Amino acid sequence: MTLMQKLISWQQDQARKEHLEPYMVLQFNTIKEIVRIEPKTHDELLRIKGIGPAKVRKYGDDILHIVRGNGVVGGEAQSSMDLFSEAEVVNDIALSSQNPKGAEVQFNPETGEVIEDKKDDSITVTEFVTMLDTMLRTNFRRVRVQGEVVGFKQNANGHAYFQIKDKDSVLRCTVFRSNYELSGIQLEDGMEIIITGQPSYHKQYGFGFMGNTLELYGEGALKKAYDDLKKKLSEEGLFSSEKKRVLLQLPEKIGLITSRTGAAIGDFTSNVGQYGYKIIFHHTSVEGAYALRDIKSALEEMAKKDIDVLVLVRGGGSLESLQAFNNETIIRMITDFPVPVIVGVGHDEDETLATLVADVGASTPTGAARSVRESWDACDKRVQNYESIIINTFDKVLQQQKHVIAHIERNIFAQFTTLTEHFSQVFHRFFLSVQKIDTHIQSQKVHIQQSQEKIHQHFQYSLDNVKRAFDITYFIKSVATRITYIKEKLYTYEKTLTHNDPQRQLALGYSIARNVKGNVIRKKDDIIKDDVLFVQVSDGEILTKVSK
Repeated sequence: MTLMQKLISWQQDQARKEHLEPYMVLQFNTIKEIVRIEPKTHDELLRIKGIGPAKVRKYGDDILHIVRGNGVVGGEAQSSMDLFSEAEVVNDIALSSQNPKGAEVQFNPETGEVIEDKKDDSITVTEFVTMLDTMLRTNFRRVRVQGEVVGFKQNANGHAYFQIKDKDSVLRCTVFRSNYELSGIQLEDGMEIIITGQPSYHKQYGFGFMGNTLELYGEGALKKAYDDLKKKLSEEGLFSSEKKRVLLQLPEKIGLITSRTGAAIGDFTSNVGQYGYKIIFHHTSVEGAYALRDIKSALEEMAKKDIDVLVLVRGGGSLESLQAFNNETIIRMITDFPVPVIVGVGHDEDETLATLVADVGASTPTGAARSVRESWDACDKRVQNYESIIINTFDKVLQQQKHVIAHIERNIFAQFTTLTEHFSQVFHRFFLSVQKIDTHIQSQKVHIQQSQEKIHQHFQYSLDNVKRAFDITYFIKSVATRITYIKEKLYTYEKTLTHNDPQRQLALGYSIARNVKGNVIRKKDDIIKDDVLFVQVSDGEILTKVSK
């Protein structure tokens, strides 16, 4: 933007903020002088006609920032006018009558304002056109204009040029390629449309209208465009069930696109259930001139998010108000979205193309919420069923165990009764046994006393024997007697051994025959023919064989 455009734009904005007419902020001739002189200080601003100390204090910092090319800044720095009185400023101005570019400027010594000279104050065509274009863009920033398309054409870059007219007037329009493609409308002469944008005045081409969005006007045109696109998408198979993706079971991260001010968001959030979702919300217009652009931007942003399912909802409306959801660009973005998409638009009678191509098409925002919670509800129902089964099974087992316990209780009681009776019998027998034991103990006491007397007598006898054993004379006599007795025994044993010695028998001419096993042959039946025998004689052993 040129300096004049920036100053005029600032003038218009400031006037709106203060609820003033623009000329009350700065007159156009004053703006021209600012552009011509390009002041750098507050003192230089004061030399311009139409700017006094009050305006310098109020607007000086903003104007200087614009002149320096920095745009409008809030003016936090302290103005030099706050440091001096008006009289001092007037005196300073009176001392210097030269402007920065050397032009002679006359000042009023009392007010300090520049005295307007009488020369021509005309402006150039470019200055006027620039001012006019700035004022148009500033005061008509978003206008919706309805009319019939005539003279439509597209250049090689895809930009659309046409006129719209009514019975009295014609308006030249331009729509750049990106906005034209986003609209999803193939313009033809004779179409009734609504174009949204702003007027402009180009230096070469004159007055025109720069369109941002296009809408078809009239139910007939909208219905025809709807039917044509529906047929096209159907032929591509985008409505077939094979194209639909299955929703993730138990989704946790939900992407939600709708308007924060509409009823749809309340319908969805109040019906989606309390299952601990993480809902990533993106506010967007869902109706009007900028709905297409907003929804497209929202889809692009949501495609970057980590979500399990995307939900796009809005309330019902006419075919005209639902145009954004019958737009080909939006529809193809839905089909290409990285995760399954649920679209819930309008009421039961509303059927948008976005609903038809979505992985799950719901007739209302409430229906979309139910689609999200469906797997959670099924899971919750299964949990409830399992809970009922567990409780019923537990109750059944509990009743069975109660019967078992009652039966065991009866058995225990019967056995306890039997044990009690048996214990009584045992106790009686025990009592009798105790009596017998007591009698036996008394008997044993008597026996022990008798045994003690016998032991005492035996001990006394043994003690006497020990005393006798220690008597030396008696001991020697006993040993001698014992030795004599042993000698006699040894002699007897010697005679017996000599008489029975086998060598003695062999020396007398006897022999001993044994078989190979070493067994002594005692009779002839102990041998047979061909047996080998060992015959022992007094001086050796003879090996022989039985021949007969």
